[in-house]
Formats: sequence, C-alpha cells, structure tokens
Amino acid sequence: MVGPFPVLVLSPGRSGSSTVAKWLIDLGVNMGSRFRAADETNPDGYWEDLDWRDLNDALYRRAISARWYCWIAERLYGSRMLKAKNAAEYVANEWGIKDPQLCDVLSLLQERVFPIFVGQQRYIRLHRDPVDVAASMVRCYGVPREEAMRIIRLRTDLLDQSLEGKMVLDIRFTDIVSGTARSAIEEWL
Repeated sequence: MVGPFPVLVLSPGRSGSSTVAKWLIDLGVNMGSRFRAADETNPDGYWEDLDWRDLNDALYRRAISARWYCWIAERLYGSRMLKAKNAAEYVANEWGIKDPQLCDVLSLLQERVFPIFVGQQRYIRLHRDPVDVAASMVRCYGVPREEAMRIIRLRTDLLDQSLEGKMVLDIRFTDIVSGTARSAIEEWL
C-alpha cells in the first residue's frame, strides 16, 4: 500500500467520534500529537488534534478568510502526510483528523486543499439519532435544543453533499457503544 492515506472521522458531534478516534490511535493511525483535554462531558478524551481544531475554530469565528484557511490547511495536511510517511510506528502510513467542525469545512478542503496531494481521502461517517445528539448537546454544552437541531441538520446536509461518491465507512452509534464497530474499522483500514 502506498500512502499516506488520510482518514477523516465525521459526525455532527456527540456521536461517538472521540471513541472512534481513540480506536484509530490504538490501531496505529496517527491522529495528531496534541489533543483537546478530557473534561466532564468527555472523560475519556476528545482525541481532536489541537492544530486542526484551532484552525477550524478560527475559520468558524471568521477570524481568518477561506483563503488563509486553505493556505494553513495545506501546510498542516502536508506536514501530517510527511510525518506519517516517515514514521515507522504508524500502520500503513495512515493518519487522520477528527473534529465535528470538519463537517462545516469539508467541501472547502475537498475543493481547494485535497487535490494538491496524492492519495485517496477516506471517510468514517458516524450516525446517531438527531434527537439524541441534540439532547447530548443541550446537556453537555447548554446549546438550546432548536440551535442544536439546526446545527445537526446543517452538518448532516453538508456531509450528504460532500461525501457523495466517496469512500465512506458508515458507522451507527449503537455499534460504537456495543464495540462491534471497532472490528469493522480495523477490517476497513
């Protein structure tokens, strides 16, 4: 296998993406080196690379333009590819990104950043009942239910559009909770 082959973990949030990211790390996928710390809403850790999270936050807050976002993303993406390619400890030179905000910027990355690099991006898309996701957002972050449902609908629609025709492994939240999704991910890698 020629690599590196990036794996993007995608969900609207509160759908098991932290568990999946940790499994990927356990399976030898480089998910980053600096992670968002665990807290009371996610005591086992988020496993979100802080460089990508900070970049996505900056774009989300409109602190940077789409042009600057792409310029920085190219460098982060290229740096991660190079590190994965040169690091013997990673399985098949694979690396990944997990951040719920990727849903919001995925089409931008696909259009302006991914074509620069050789290799096929692969996607793990997580599915959970939107009512349960909204309830979790309300409980964990204090997001009003209507706002949580708006975010979930928007991110779901963006993923539907961005992932059409792509290599996607679809995982249900119930399979994450039961642990059966881990073997499916391992086979897929």
